[in-house]
Amino acid sequence: QPGWAAKFIPAAAITAFISVAYLFGGLTVVDNKLSDFSFTLKPRPASGDLVLVAIDPKSIEKLEIWPWPRRFHARVIDNLLAAGATRVAVDIDFSARSRPEDDRILLDAVTRSEGRVILPTFSQLGRSESGDPILHESLPLPVFRQVAPLASVNVRPDTDGLIRRISTHDGDRPAMSTALAGGNFPNMEEYRIDYSIEPSTVPQISYADVLAGRFDPAAVAGKQVVIGSTAVELGDQLAVPVYRTIPGPMVHIMAYESLVQGRALHSLATGPVIFFVLLLTFGLDALFRKLSWRKSAVMGGVALTAVLGGAYLVQTTAPVLVDTAALLLSVILTFVVSVIRRSDQQAIRLVFQNLDIRRRDIMMRHV
Repeated sequence: QPGWAAKFIPAAAITAFISVAYLFGGLTVVDNKLSDFSFTLKPRPASGDLVLVAIDPKSIEKLEIWPWPRRFHARVIDNLLAAGATRVAVDIDFSARSRPEDDRILLDAVTRSEGRVILPTFSQLGRSESGDPILHESLPLPVFRQVAPLASVNVRPDTDGLIRRISTHDGDRPAMSTALAGGNFPNMEEYRIDYSIEPSTVPQISYADVLAGRFDPAAVAGKQVVIGSTAVELGDQLAVPVYRTIPGPMVHIMAYESLVQGRALHSLATGPVIFFVLLLTFGLDALFRKLSWRKSAVMGGVALTAVLGGAYLVQTTAPVLVDTAALLLSVILTFVVSVIRRSDQQAIRLVFQNLDIRRRDIMMRHV
């Protein structure tokens, strides 16, 4: 029989192994897959307070020219504000000059909005002539920057190439979603987008219809509006969980919805996860010692279900994602070790029984 201290060696080894794997990101892929699946279990509708004016294939076909002159954007902005839109965020690059007359018309429209039009900024890393990294920032023309607030539309993919999280600010500048949501999130630098919110429930109006004034003003009255591209041929498509790809403006709308619905998700801190791994491993190890392997398998299944169910319950009631891969691995490894330990004990028992039989056989032959 092992000593008192030796009984805890397997559980301690399992805890140490899982903690190292978790801390160094070895379980991130599994955690991402599980969280993506959980988003599909209970879809949520959008709030309806934000409308997307889509530069869609219908608009490109109807207007017949590309790129569109900036007087088109000016007319769309005027039509939206006249219909009662409270704010218009434009996800279109205005960093280069166009025809002077069109620039002036757009400037007049933005000026008339009195700060209700948000213009985008873009930044990306590049290389200088010497090969050193340099940050390139695309800003609207100086005349536009003087009359309109700016917001960043930058997004950064995770290690798997999918857009899972977004920053509330890009330097001193708010993100587009942050600006639309009010911009007052002092204790939040970054959050994960809740992809249980369905993009199909976001109200949309075709750009061409707004340009021609063929839309119901009630659809935008008292609401905020984002103007951006949804046409695949324009290339503004981003890879995301659950929905594979969605238009770039829709990512910012999903981020906005996560903020205003209280669904700006954060992962449970590393410390509590490792603490739960410790409790689960040592608790199950002590329990499996007292049960047969069949009963241990049943209890292991119950533990796996409880971990997944508990994590999902936390996620649906609070904006918290629980990394469950470490806890699930704890249950599985503890059960496997218990089976191996029981097999070793059975093998040792058989060896001693065989020795006892041989001893009795020798004694009987002597008799």
